[in-house]
Amino acid sequence: MIDAFVDSRYKSLSSQSIQPPRWNNDIHQTYLKPENLSIGSELATISAVGQNGVAVTLTIYGTETERRVFLNSTTDSINTVGTVYLKEEMDREVREEKLTLYITDVNDNAPKFKEPFYQQEVTENASQGYIHVVTEITASDPDTSGGGQILFKLKDKDPDRPLSSNVTLVIKVKDIQDSPPYFQGLPYVTKIVENANLNTRLPIQGVAIDRDIGVPNGIRYSFISDSEGCHGLFRIDESSGEVYTNTTNLDRDDKPINNIGIDGVCRLTLQAKEFNTSGLPQHGNDTTNTSFVITILDKNDNLPKFNSSVYQATVDENTTNIPLTMLRSEEIVVTDIDQTGNNEFEISVQYLNGSDFDGIKPEPKSIRGGGNIQLRLTNEFKFDFEVNQTAEYRATDLDSGMKGNITFTLGGDPHFSVSKLNATTAEIRTVNVTSSEGVLDRETRDKYYLTIEATDGEGGRSNARINVFITDLNDNPPVFVQGYRQFSVKENKPTFDGEIVINATDNDQKNLSNSQVRYKLHTPSYLENNFTIDIITGNITLSAEIDFEGLDRNDSRVTLIVEAYDLGYPSMSTNESIYINFQDVNDNFPEFKNQTFIMTLEENADSGTHVGTVSATDKDGTPTNSKLTYYIDKGDREMFRMNRATGDITVDHGAKIDREEHKVYNITVLAIDRGTPSLNSSALLFIYIIDQNDARPTFNKSMYVASVNESADSNTTFTVCPASDADLNSLLVYSIIEAVPTYSPGAMGNESAEVSF
Repeated sequence: MIDAFVDSRYKSLSSQSIQPPRWNNDIHQTYLKPENLSIGSELATISAVGQNGVAVTLTIYGTETERRVFLNSTTDSINTVGTVYLKEEMDREVREEKLTLYITDVNDNAPKFKEPFYQQEVTENASQGYIHVVTEITASDPDTSGGGQILFKLKDKDPDRPLSSNVTLVIKVKDIQDSPPYFQGLPYVTKIVENANLNTRLPIQGVAIDRDIGVPNGIRYSFISDSEGCHGLFRIDESSGEVYTNTTNLDRDDKPINNIGIDGVCRLTLQAKEFNTSGLPQHGNDTTNTSFVITILDKNDNLPKFNSSVYQATVDENTTNIPLTMLRSEEIVVTDIDQTGNNEFEISVQYLNGSDFDGIKPEPKSIRGGGNIQLRLTNEFKFDFEVNQTAEYRATDLDSGMKGNITFTLGGDPHFSVSKLNATTAEIRTVNVTSSEGVLDRETRDKYYLTIEATDGEGGRSNARINVFITDLNDNPPVFVQGYRQFSVKENKPTFDGEIVINATDNDQKNLSNSQVRYKLHTPSYLENNFTIDIITGNITLSAEIDFEGLDRNDSRVTLIVEAYDLGYPSMSTNESIYINFQDVNDNFPEFKNQTFIMTLEENADSGTHVGTVSATDKDGTPTNSKLTYYIDKGDREMFRMNRATGDITVDHGAKIDREEHKVYNITVLAIDRGTPSLNSSALLFIYIIDQNDARPTFNKSMYVASVNESADSNTTFTVCPASDADLNSLLVYSIIEAVPTYSPGAMGNESAEVSF
């Protein structure tokens, strides 16, 4: 047996994408030779092919091998053929000879990852240092022994290192149910007028969301019982968080609202509790509480009340400027249970016909809330026991002549004047006042108290009180309660995150058409079917979902114009701008320009040669959701490199583009956006290789041996030496460049001469 060690050596062009030479099938053959084989006889023919265009040479080594055989090899830089010849006689009786070839490995291949990138989720509660299998990352290296062992390491960057490869690992933190809900739009403070109808909706509502936004649960709302007694006055919709009145007796001036501890302000505790819609176990608290404060506003709905319907008093006649003495030690007490602002009133003494009695004055003349009243005679007035004092008043005089001539004077306000029509009748008119008081304005002052005095020729006089009430004109436009308004909502949502209610008031007289406000909404023409407004309440709602990509891309903010107008004649109106900011959602997949890309590339192209560009677009409206990253997903990844930002395809480092090995490369490319969660699309790429005349013709044999008679005629065919060319242009031309005659051992003369080519 002959042990022949043959080594295939090659020159490395680059540390990337280099593969060892490939032996042809003749390496697996068994060669049997007779022991009397002469020295110089052929023992075996072996051949190898260089990968990716790398040149290969064959050598033998080892003292025993070099003593017993020698190797003759030929190469065309890629394909190498070697013939092993006998160098020392063989004797089977001494030892059985057998040819054994050993191939030694060189660490010349970089590892290759199985996938272009890896992605895995990790729960947010994973503890530090806990061994957790995130995902299995696999790579392969065709080298053997120590050169084929692969070490993995996490890095922030991608430095260029020989015989190393990098891959992107994306780890997404997975939310779990471990956080309680939280309220939005705090603080919850609102107002409602007393005596509101049952089931009246309050202007604000509770809005809470699950803090575990990745796996959110639903929310249910409730009011926790309070110790102040307000709990039963209001109810909350457990699903929507809307708050309604729960009584027909919401009286600011009665219990429990007027209790000292409440004093018109109900402080409720609002609770938001999660109910499991995610299907995940709860790892923490699932409830959150907050204050919900409701102020009950007072209306002027209570008249002042005396502590008695009849009072009796005594006074000495012909006395003045003294207080009246109340019988039975009875005090005059008057109260108004309305609250501050609605409980101020004036005290006056009148005759039975309603005209003021100037002989007695009350002290004090005005009271807030309630108090005691003292009656006192005025300085000018005296009671005369002999004279009947009546409450009847007439502008007539029983005297005659000049004594019966009545004159009238008017006091109380410069907006009015009096003129005498006849002996007993006076006419009161309005006067255009040029002073700072201006014209009559009901919104400034809606009633005037005038005093008219009738005086006869003897100086006798009588007074009467005139109450003048100003009627309303529609001279005030509605006024919006708040100013600048801005709201946000995600695209494709059927409702706003919170309620949008626009309020306007009109200073014209209440409960008349002049002060009744209605609302109208003006939208951009292309969104006229997407918004509606309640004509009475001013509540703005979405009537159709909004697609962010359908908005004006110059400004994702939509401007709505709310018109508030009254029902007076002629109607008056005011406009207010409402700004709605729409948020983009990652709801569009990347779209390649073509589903199939076809490119061409000349073989033997250098590393870095630009092949072409694949491009895709994403219709999402923001860079976060529309910016794309490109990857080679499947196919010949080791031959080409892709620019992740631009989609440019180039020849990879060390790649050998050989049309004779691959006429076309089939590659699948991915485009992935940066939204959350990310979306991706794929396309096919076919790269056709253009042929170059780079392959040498190859004879079927490394040596042809033929015999011809010396008497053969000219142009006699005595053998055929076929060759082939892997290039497309494979028309071959043959020529003999050298003829070397050889002779067989023992031949006589030229009779058995052979010619080798």
